[in-house]
Amino acid sequence: MKPRQWLGVLALGLLLAPVLTAQTGRQTGIIKGMLTDASGAPLPGASVVAESPVLMGKMAAVTDENGDYRLVNLPPGTYTITASLPGFKTVKQAGVLVQVGQTYLVNLQTDASALNEEITVTGAAPVVDVQSNKITSVIATELLQNLPLSRSINGLFNITAGSAGNIAAYSGSIHGANSGSTAYEIDGVNGESPTTGGMQISPQYESIEEIEIATGGLPAQIGASGGSFISVVTKSGGNAFHGQAQTYYTAKGLNQMLFTDEELVSLGRSKPAFAKYDVDGSFSLGGPIVKDKFWFFGTLDYRQNEYTLTNVPVTLEGTDYGVFTNPTKTYAPFLKLTSQLNKDMRLYVMFNGSFTRNLYSPSYYQVFESTTRSRSNSMAVTANLNWMFGANTFLDIRGGYNNLDWSLTSQPDARDSVTKVDDYTRYTWGNKQNEEQYTIRRGETASARLTHFMDDVLGGNHEIGAGLEYVYSFDRLTVARGNPLTMHYYDGNPYAYAEQGMDRETYGDGYIQLANMGPNEGDSTKDLPGNRIGAYLQDSFSLKNRLTVNFGVRYDFYWGGFGGASSTGTDPDGLAYKMGEFVAETIGWNPYAAMTWDSIRKTMQNHTLSPRIGLSYDIFGNGKTAFKIAWGRYYEAMPVMWFSNAQASIQQNYAFNWWDDNGNHVPDDPGIDTYYPRDDYWSFVEQDLSALRLLVAGKGEQYQLKAPWNNELVLSVSHQLAKNLSVKLQYVNKLGRRDHWDTMYNVATETYLSSLQDAPAGFWVPFTTTVPAVGDWPESTVTIYVPTNDYDWDNVVWRQASNPYSKRLYNGVELTFDKRYANGWALGGSVTLAKSKSITPYDPNYVVNGWGADINDIPMAIKLFGSFRMPLDFIGSFIYRHLEGGPLNYGGNFWDKSMDVSVYVPDAWLAANDCVTWWNWIGVQLEPNGTHRQSSWDNIDFRLEKAFKFRFGTVSVFADVFNLLGNKYVYSGLNPGGVWYPDDENTSSGTRELDYYYRRVTSVSGLRTFKLSARITF
Repeated sequence: MKPRQWLGVLALGLLLAPVLTAQTGRQTGIIKGMLTDASGAPLPGASVVAESPVLMGKMAAVTDENGDYRLVNLPPGTYTITASLPGFKTVKQAGVLVQVGQTYLVNLQTDASALNEEITVTGAAPVVDVQSNKITSVIATELLQNLPLSRSINGLFNITAGSAGNIAAYSGSIHGANSGSTAYEIDGVNGESPTTGGMQISPQYESIEEIEIATGGLPAQIGASGGSFISVVTKSGGNAFHGQAQTYYTAKGLNQMLFTDEELVSLGRSKPAFAKYDVDGSFSLGGPIVKDKFWFFGTLDYRQNEYTLTNVPVTLEGTDYGVFTNPTKTYAPFLKLTSQLNKDMRLYVMFNGSFTRNLYSPSYYQVFESTTRSRSNSMAVTANLNWMFGANTFLDIRGGYNNLDWSLTSQPDARDSVTKVDDYTRYTWGNKQNEEQYTIRRGETASARLTHFMDDVLGGNHEIGAGLEYVYSFDRLTVARGNPLTMHYYDGNPYAYAEQGMDRETYGDGYIQLANMGPNEGDSTKDLPGNRIGAYLQDSFSLKNRLTVNFGVRYDFYWGGFGGASSTGTDPDGLAYKMGEFVAETIGWNPYAAMTWDSIRKTMQNHTLSPRIGLSYDIFGNGKTAFKIAWGRYYEAMPVMWFSNAQASIQQNYAFNWWDDNGNHVPDDPGIDTYYPRDDYWSFVEQDLSALRLLVAGKGEQYQLKAPWNNELVLSVSHQLAKNLSVKLQYVNKLGRRDHWDTMYNVATETYLSSLQDAPAGFWVPFTTTVPAVGDWPESTVTIYVPTNDYDWDNVVWRQASNPYSKRLYNGVELTFDKRYANGWALGGSVTLAKSKSITPYDPNYVVNGWGADINDIPMAIKLFGSFRMPLDFIGSFIYRHLEGGPLNYGGNFWDKSMDVSVYVPDAWLAANDCVTWWNWIGVQLEPNGTHRQSSWDNIDFRLEKAFKFRFGTVSVFADVFNLLGNKYVYSGLNPGGVWYPDDENTSSGTRELDYYYRRVTSVSGLRTFKLSARITF
């Protein structure tokens, strides 16, 4: 590259620095190798050309003095490589499959010849990446089309080695990392939720060309990740018109119930959820606008379904409630335009949308009137400019915008009703339990990434990468509640405390909650902005095409704050506002009144430095066997929810102990009935900006809020066992620390209170009790802790900080294999043996038996998938999963809180030891998590397909069978849980109230579903 060009590239990078973002993963692949003659001597000056239907024009390179060549910037697809040199036979190798982010070694050999002859190589195409350190699984179009995946990316996540759960905002972990910490891109641009992390933008299924799921050994260009990364590459069209139309259908008659009606009656359960109908239709079309210059690809998908739910008919306060359904409608368009602007510049732009209406997460314990209506409109726009500067340098410039406009609202007839919740049976009726929400979640993204190849420098070849990025996240939340009142029942009694035998003088008859937001959309609104600037530098240093050392470092600066808020407050004539006036007599302000707030900048800010180093060695020098070792540090993303404490309290639902003095079973105004804040008056946080600022541990403060980190060590051996077949054996060790922490904090003394190590002596008062044995749960003696009443509680707040006592540890061994789709069949899968443990102590009671197996602990997982041609040109495809039972309780993410029993500390002991009375219900684990486990789980899904070829194209018909073997499961309460009422300290005497669902059936799973589809490809 000429000096003037270098200056232009540098200037462009500096100009882009303020507006750059995304994970900047590579969306293309590389083929490299050596051209030699029959004696093994290198052949310099030869022309090497790559051709593919996915490539506009051709990609060419010239072998250097060592006979080496390199073809870069290759979109995923199947290539033919042709090498020619005067005086030698032209050599051609077809069927070279390039996958996203991979580097493949293709060595070619030819003979001298005076004639214009051609050699066609039929040997195996490479399937082992001998250069990078990534642990990756790549699923291409053929398998996406053939596997029974329910047209869902989540299905791919489930068959990935080391994965647990489902990929979503609060679920889905790889190698024991926190849920939602998997970085996610669509066409090279961030597609995650700025509020919660996790996938926000899902591409239309027919638009996907290839998906790469990298589970470890990530290079430095991948940031804001717990050590895993999902990259989706969408289709781009081509030089020939092609398209597809498909329908996907199931209905009630295509669902086989595996339980008889008599069995369901005896179990006291309703039928497992099934589709009354489910219709999914899509159409796609791609091709040239101008051949080799301008391509397009578009899809349109419409889905409508109605699923039954597994809730049980119930009678509440004399009203019968039956089973109901969840109807859903989704419309999803996609369009991508790709242009070769000139021989050195390629540009594409993409639009992806999804618009859905349904019920939001209806539970077993809801009636229809208390369900939540969901309206979700999401869209993403991305652009990528790829600019080649000669054969050895290219620049990727990317930009993107993704937005989710999402409302969660009450059923119209229930909006002004009182919400009623039974804390014993867990049922909710009346209005929905939480406030209505109108949310805008927006991410604005762009990035610049420069790659330069240098040969014969310091004894080897280098692939140097450098990049800048900027991430802007924005969350606007508007909340409303037609009726602010929630009444808590216990086993049908609105006097929840009286039903449990609690002292009325101390606690009242029961308790209620009152929400503090306005009744209508737009009444109560707040903004949360977040930012991240990142930069990285890395080098892949290869010696003699055998040994590659990958090392890099990235720097990230996170900051975010509070963008201001306003609220009209509640109705001045209503109970909530009058309760606020009552509270104001003590705290000096009414939490239910109208308020406005200015913004607070940088409530959270921190810097991170992430070193990555790895080694890959081609053991035999033939590109078929590689030993890899990698170590890296990964810092997770900081979605805005993790620094949201320092914001206006416009969506609070304050709880009050309630004395129904007039005995009418209805909460009346203060003065008629008596009230006291359930969590005492210190739970009402001052709303001036200086007080709000203290609710997040800021720069330079103890336990400053920072991104959680993970240290990862990976050892692996990859081997090409046969043509198109590779096997890998890998060991992964991952240690995670510094999870987020909601902790009590004294703003006057700057003291953290939620640990024995930090709190002043005497703050936590120990109480030892012996919980009697129940079933196969043995007797357990535990010491729990209650805060003292003799403390300056007026200056105590809940603060977000980094937890110095949290820990996550994963150790796993994975055997994976991958037979690429060729010769009519493909096979992939993994066997994983792993242990995942964690602890996140929110207070000293979480330390008691706290270190143990977590939700991600699956001792053994077997995942298999494949596709194969059968007689008469039928195609069969399958997915099989076996999961050993996980721990009975959950946990594993820093927001999860798994407890075995609640201990009700005796009132007399609390008074004698001068302890607070509002901390008398204390959850505690009686044994390390994982001592009791759930049952194992198996499932096979199968597809049978038949294709008919016509002059205009191919018509395929197929049937998917989910739960082919007819497995059925009955789930029951295995943890006695409940409440332990000890008579006194240091005794096993008392009363144990078991959990309502202990040894009762909680749910059943037993459905075989058939889905029918027809597909026309042309």
